[in-house]
Amino acid sequence: MENILSALYHGEYTAFEIKNEQDAPHTIALGKVDTLEAQLLEKLPQELHLLFDEMRTAAINALDAYGLYAFTVGYQMGVKLMIAAFPDADRIDSEKA
Repeated sequence: MENILSALYHGEYTAFEIKNEQDAPHTIALGKVDTLEAQLLEKLPQELHLLFDEMRTAAINALDAYGLYAFTVGYQMGVKLMIAAFPDADRIDSEKA
């Protein structure tokens, strides 16, 4: 299951189309990040630009790893909710205990 969840999360498998909405909160937030990065790079001395790029890459990788984790946990919860909807779900749970 991990592979399909990772593929879904990273956009390598699309079950539906995701639209880029101009006024969506995530689009606005990413635009703010881009603006602040540009402003910061203008003020940083050239010798710090490489370090800034490494920090930006590390932050993106951290957010990506945590996003996949949260997506996976949420997906697993959804599956558990679907299983609980079956009439014999209580019987199966009590057998495990």
